[in-house]
Amino acid sequence: LACNEEDLPRYKGLNLGPTFVHPNYRKNPLNGDNSASYNKPASVMHWSREANFSEEFVLFIDADMLLLRPVDPVALGARRGVVVSEMVSYMIGTHNGLAAQFLPPEAVP
Repeated sequence: LACNEEDLPRYKGLNLGPTFVHPNYRKNPLNGDNSASYNKPASVMHWSREANFSEEFVLFIDADMLLLRPVDPVALGARRGVVVSEMVSYMIGTHNGLAAQFLPPEAVP
């Protein structure tokens, strides 16, 4: 859940199951851009640093995703230190500073 501490008390149902809460990255302080899509990479970053998990592979999907067949992470090329992702072509050519928040300098386009 992307939520600032001051807004968290207003959320109902957090006691229904485990909920990982991280800061809301909707508003980009580097360029003033406002997009909920910033929360996906932020949530993955925070969860991987702060959550206690022992699984070899983790699948992050949106609640509206539908899986039509089994997902084989090894066949997709996933391994320790390698993330496999969908192609998000609408982000190609975007220069908003987001990549620099999550990638080492040599990997930022």
